[in-house]
Amino acid sequence: MNNLYNKIKFPAAFFMGLVITFTACSKKSDDNSSITTAGIAVLHAAPGLPAIDFYLQGSKINKLIPISYTDTITYRYAYPADYPVVIKKYLSAITYITDTITLASGKNYTLCVTGTPDAVKPLILEDDLTAPASGKSKVRFVNLSPDAPALDVKFNNETKYTNQAYKSSTAFSSIDTATYTVSLLATGSSTTLSQQALKFESGKIYTVYAKGLQSTAVDSLKLSVGVMGNK
Repeated sequence: MNNLYNKIKFPAAFFMGLVITFTACSKKSDDNSSITTAGIAVLHAAPGLPAIDFYLQGSKINKLIPISYTDTITYRYAYPADYPVVIKKYLSAITYITDTITLASGKNYTLCVTGTPDAVKPLILEDDLTAPASGKSKVRFVNLSPDAPALDVKFNNETKYTNQAYKSSTAFSSIDTATYTVSLLATGSSTTLSQQALKFESGKIYTVYAKGLQSTAVDSLKLSVGVMGNK
């Protein structure tokens, strides 16, 4: 696809139902209107793993829509608390991840489902969704390739990130709005492992990530550049 990212969208009624469900299950003051919610997004970045279901506090967030490799669920909001998180195979009882996430007031997070089918791992990132200046975009990088070396990342001919090991992430930073050729290189090497032209729009926030495997012959699972729109 030539678009920047895949999104799974749900109607506003579902969004409200999610917040209401979490409110009912949490101990809060009488004035819930004064409580600032927290947001959580999900990225399926585990090459070879089938489509998944995402459960938060026992509620299946994606309903009947499968979350396939490189799909995302955009932010869903709940009141601050510790929530059990479960990742299962789509429409199956097979469980890949059981964990707990702490959602802090006013914060936003991305849960990255990473690893390989026999070793699925969660990576929880805190997201800075502060708007960039006019004419700018914000971007960070995450290495989500389980068998890639530490990576350097170039935007056009400029090395923007260096020595990014598996599951490491950078802070968000501002870039000029433009289309860039984003290249992945093994740290210290001049050989490009993968590259992709990506357009970054004014006022938008993105996570660029390394995905896939160096060791596979399956084209759709090979090491490549991915991008998620955070906002």
